Amino acid sequence: MPIRSPYIDPEIYNRVHKMVLRARAIVEGTIVGQHRSPYHGFSVEFRQHREYAPGDDLRYLDWKVFGRSDRFFLKQYEQETNFIGHILVDLSESMRYGSKPDQTKAEYAKLLAATLSYLILQQRDAVAVSVFTDRVVSYVPPSTNPAHLYRICHVFESTRAAEKTNLGAILGEFASRLRRRGVVIVISDFFDDLDRVLSGLQYLKFNRHDLIVFQILDEFERSFPFRGLIRFEGMEDEGIFRTQPQRIRHSYQELFGRFTEGLKAGCERMDVDFQQVLTSRPVDAAIREYLARRR
Repeated sequence: MPIRSPYIDPEIYNRVHKMVLRARAIVEGTIVGQHRSPYHGFSVEFRQHREYAPGDDLRYLDWKVFGRSDRFFLKQYEQETNFIGHILVDLSESMRYGSKPDQTKAEYAKLLAATLSYLILQQRDAVAVSVFTDRVVSYVPPSTNPAHLYRICHVFESTRAAEKTNLGAILGEFASRLRRRGVVIVISDFFDDLDRVLSGLQYLKFNRHDLIVFQILDEFERSFPFRGLIRFEGMEDEGIFRTQPQRIRHSYQELFGRFTEGLKAGCERMDVDFQQVLTSRPVDAAIREYLARRR
């Protein structure tokens, strides 16, 4: 398994390594720690200190260390992990689009998923990754081992965006598979029937998962800056369409805006975290913005 990977970026990791992703809802795990658990009474063994970050539970502050250093540190315990992050990555054919050849939505989604995996693993929590199109293509089961990141990246390197999507059904399938409550992160452009997509998210939310949605878009999809006579080719067997973009720009942007606003509003109704991300935005900046809002 290669150590080098286009999805392992030390500079990005250096910028996110102090960030923390916490479960907002009650999650089910085997041990007690910084994430709220429905289970209590386990004995835990002190492991190390971690610098305080806004939003941390003040009960775990070490006041003796504060007295010596005038800085806030939290006590961490060997049996702290109580959080499985399930990251679902859409690699259906529409994710192949990119206004720049080296900046497709699929590649951005992989880099985002790998960075989130690193973030979860470095805080001693477990992460699992699923890659899907209209079916589950690859699955990496949960682990807390830091070397798990290389296995995830190896799957990304060997998987290319292809095939149609059936997002609503896929989300419903995951909802039936995931027995324990945890954090579920869905990374996709969500280009599918909106009602079916929201129904799939509702299945996951019904099972009381802490659900996070990252909608990945290319700026050209939003601004539609094309001019002249353009040949548009559908990426999921939608056929070929030739037109002058300026004649349809207003209608396109109206429909596109209605779709994205409908997705955002549906997520808000279900209390699902929604973050729209353009592929031109640095991955670490997108994560930082999301986590600041989540706190």
